[in-house]
Amino acid sequence: EAEPYLRRALAIAERDFGPDHPQALMPLANLGAVLHSLGQFEEAETYLGRALRIAREAQEGSNVVKVLVSSITAQAKAGRLEEAQQSLDRLFGLECLDPTWTAVAAYRLGRAYAAAGRPHDAAASYQAALDAAIAAHGPDHPEVATDLAALTGALADAGRLEEAQQSLDRLLTLPSTDPARTAGVAHRLG
Repeated sequence: EAEPYLRRALAIAERDFGPDHPQALMPLANLGAVLHSLGQFEEAETYLGRALRIAREAQEGSNVVKVLVSSITAQAKAGRLEEAQQSLDRLFGLECLDPTWTAVAAYRLGRAYAAAGRPHDAAASYQAALDAAIAAHGPDHPEVATDLAALTGALADAGRLEEAQQSLDRLLTLPSTDPARTAGVAHRLG
């Protein structure tokens, strides 16, 4: 339902301010996000790419981060994992970075790697998500448990069973761990 309204908002911003003006940034980013949620990944990436370029040129650090996270998600969903990894690497290089955003982007990329049957890459992304979640929330936050469970599963899928067991042992110490999630991860270890 939002798509036609966002297209109209973008058209107005482009008409009134020009296609590369910072006023077009949020309509571009929002339209990209909606298209992504509708599964229109290629078109979403076009709008998100424009939004990212405008945010960088306007030196809008927080918007660069938000658009980059959306772009990583769209790239990963479209199966363009190497591009998503490059975008994640750029995200790590931003000075204004809130680690919460890194955790979100790295986790989403890890899921895409796992779905593509690339457990070693998934484990690396989940480790980055875990590190960022700990930096953002502390070691006992529920988000840490989510990332640690994902990491444990990826390590098991990669055949790195000793590391997976250590990760599971750590997961069991967290107060925020969901017992069903822990049982599912433990089952993957055999």
